[in-house]
Amino acid sequence: ATPVVVCPGGGDQALNARKALALGAGLEVPRPYPQQGEERAAAEKYRADVAKALLTVQTDASYKKGASDCAQRLRQVGGVP
Repeated sequence: ATPVVVCPGGGDQALNARKALALGAGLEVPRPYPQQGEERAAAEKYRADVAKALLTVQTDASYKKGASDCAQRLRQVGGVP
């Protein structure tokens, strides 16, 4: 199982991000909504935040365990319909 980094943009993505966090299977990086003139700084911070989150889920074994535990529970109940 692979941990996730969720960058919600719409639909059910925010809910999925909260579920990943609650299950210990990943992290959420909220999208920025910068004011006019602050787009460049917001984009740079967003890229840095995503990179940090990716590094965290790859190097912190608790996220791999959370993703594996979630996958195991899904297999036990027959998957996602």
